[in-house]
Amino acid sequence: MSVEPADAAPSASGPLRLGSIVARLTSVNALVMAFGLLTGPLLARSLGPSGRGAVAAVAAPLALAPYVLGIGLVTFVVRESARGRSTGELLGSVGLIYCVIGLIAVVLAHPAAVYFAQGRAPVRVALLIGFYSMPIFLIGMLLLAIANGRQRWTMVISARIVPAIIGLVATVALYVLGVLNVNEAVAIVLVSNLITIVPTLAVLKEALPLKVSGSVIRESFRFGLPSWLWQISLLTNGRLDQVLMVTLTTSSQLGLYAVAVSLAGVSNVFSSALGPALLPRVTRGDTAVVARASSITLAISVLMNIGLVIACPVILPLLFGASFRDAVPMAWILAAAAIPNTGTQVLTASLLSAGRPRLVAVGELTAVGITVGGLLFLVGPLGGVGAALVSLAAYSVTFAILVVGAMREFRLPLRGLIVPTRSDLLAQGMLVRSLLRRIMRRHSGASAA
Repeated sequence: MSVEPADAAPSASGPLRLGSIVARLTSVNALVMAFGLLTGPLLARSLGPSGRGAVAAVAAPLALAPYVLGIGLVTFVVRESARGRSTGELLGSVGLIYCVIGLIAVVLAHPAAVYFAQGRAPVRVALLIGFYSMPIFLIGMLLLAIANGRQRWTMVISARIVPAIIGLVATVALYVLGVLNVNEAVAIVLVSNLITIVPTLAVLKEALPLKVSGSVIRESFRFGLPSWLWQISLLTNGRLDQVLMVTLTTSSQLGLYAVAVSLAGVSNVFSSALGPALLPRVTRGDTAVVARASSITLAISVLMNIGLVIACPVILPLLFGASFRDAVPMAWILAAAAIPNTGTQVLTASLLSAGRPRLVAVGELTAVGITVGGLLFLVGPLGGVGAALVSLAAYSVTFAILVVGAMREFRLPLRGLIVPTRSDLLAQGMLVRSLLRRIMRRHSGASAA
């Protein structure tokens, strides 16, 4: 496989190329989601709601921490990498910042682990290991950002799929052996998180010799800090609910809510693939793709979530066990919340690629007030249902603000952003048929061999 020179800007890709990239990333997301639907029930049945809540008490802070500590610089790195900035300069300059931040995280690891553990020894030990590993997590985020900007999709896909495979194999093996408990489950979370960096290590070879540039450091802060506000706000709306629930409600309610989140997240399989594919395209000036991506994503999300709402009362207890039946109302509400959230993901990637991180931050920061205030008032009396209602309100507000911003920035009509045209639907149908034929040809070739 040929590889572009490290410091060459990727060539422009046509619509089919974008569709092919999105299809690959969507396939990977679907596979990871399928793995989650296999491991999730095994964890739920082995640990019960309380044990599943303990695992979430580890996974949620460790998922949140790198983005909080990353101060938005990875968005700058993706953008500059797509524009052809030297890999050695990006890794040397931003990497230096992340090394300093990582050391600060190590110093704060113990008090943070004690706070989130709430007296649970396995949770505290796992969080200590995770927080001590923050320098590795941050450098891994940086390497992945460079790979994304360079459109090294094999690296990006591997970084997504390899940890999921390891998590699946480990969980199934321990379940079959009858030794899957909270200790083993949190160990799987740690190993899966750490292994993400391995597929992107090849970027290090391209980065030598490293170069620390004062101008890159200054630019990264100017662009990254507004992006950081967006990321913190986004994670507040998407992750902080589970983090706050660690101390605001019981482990059982947190376990029920974690299961509902995992099931409702099925519809994100397509929209989460569009973001990485859109970033390089819009950065190079192709803004016409924004309306098409937004409207088609919303249409797909509506269809998927209607199906999820209908099937949820049967699927959720069947997969996770009767003890998780109370998670069904949470999943219904989160399925409705997923629709504006998918549109938000597409518009966020587009506006960031166009160099408008402040506009994105405004939308997310507005929703922060709803999220934090709503969680404090509703989680206590309503538990997971209250957290789901807050997510619905926060996602809807954010999407509305970003729609207005995208209309102004890209000079697009409202209808164009939310309703797909007939030609768009036909084009996607042709792409799906083409991809299916390609899969069938590969399958036929493998069978013949």
